[in-house]
Amino acid sequence: IGTVLQSNCPKDSSEYENYVEALEDAGLHAITVTKTCEFTLDGVLYSVDPPQKDDYEKDDSNNSSLIIAVQNGDNSFLFTGDAQDERIKEFVAANKTTFDVLKCPYHGHWQESLPLLLESVKPSYVIISSSDDEPEDSETLDLIASAGAKSLLTREGSLLIQSDGNEIKISRP
Repeated sequence: IGTVLQSNCPKDSSEYENYVEALEDAGLHAITVTKTCEFTLDGVLYSVDPPQKDDYEKDDSNNSSLIIAVQNGDNSFLFTGDAQDERIKEFVAANKTTFDVLKCPYHGHWQESLPLLLESVKPSYVIISSSDDEPEDSETLDLIASAGAKSLLTREGSLLIQSDGNEIKISRP
C-alpha cells in the first residue's frame, strides 16, 4: 500500500483503533480527502467524493463515507460505503453519471433516499454487503427489483466481479 485515503470523520470503535494501529505499524499516514480527487491506476479511473460537511444531523461516521466511482473502459462502478440519507442526497445532487454496478449503501438498510439514488445511477447490478447478523431490508430488495436491477447479497456468499473494460462478469467463487 502506497497511499491511504480516509474521510474526515473517524469512528469511535475498536475497528478504527485497529486501523490506526495498522497504519502506524506499516509506517503509513492516511490522507484525509476534503475535495473530490481523481487518479488512474493501470488504466482504471478512480474518483473519490468526500463528504461535503463536517457534521451531519444523523450518524456522522456513516454519513461521512467516501463515495468512490470507478471507470474501467465502458464499465462503471459506484461504491457508497455506509452513506446514509444526508450523504446520499448530497451525492445525488451533484451526480450526472450512471453506473453499471452499485454497492448499496449501509448494508441494504432501507433509507428514504434510496429511490433517488437508484433513479440517479440506474445500475444493472446492486451489491449488498449484508450478513445474517445484519440482513438487508426487504423494502430495499423490492425497490431494486422495481428499478430493473439485479440484487446480489454477500450473505449468500462471496462475489467475484470481473471487468475487462467491455463487459462485467459476476460470479460466486
